[in-house]
Amino acid sequence: MPLPDVLAYREDARVTVEVGGIVDLMDCDAVSRTLLTHVEMCDVPEIVVRLHDPIVTTAALRAVTAAYAAARGRGVALSVVVPPVAVRIFEAAGLDHLLGPDAYNSGG
Repeated sequence: MPLPDVLAYREDARVTVEVGGIVDLMDCDAVSRTLLTHVEMCDVPEIVVRLHDPIVTTAALRAVTAAYAAARGRGVALSVVVPPVAVRIFEAAGLDHLLGPDAYNSGG
């Protein structure tokens, strides 16, 4: 299975990192490194990670949790936006604090 596509861009005072595809266990380290690299390079106050696939795996949760911890350590606000159906996964895992306000209005 190929790695999920990752696209990062800057808009105003935030960086958005879009992750397409399912993040499985084989991809977890690569996706984590990519997100952590964007956190380390961030020179704006906010990063939004947008997961496009409604299948949020434990690997994806692990990757965004590591990025969130690194961002907090650097004083950067990191939030996650997911398709509406995936919001429940974050809530069930007790990680709904990672979700940005756009997560509840996202069309995916």
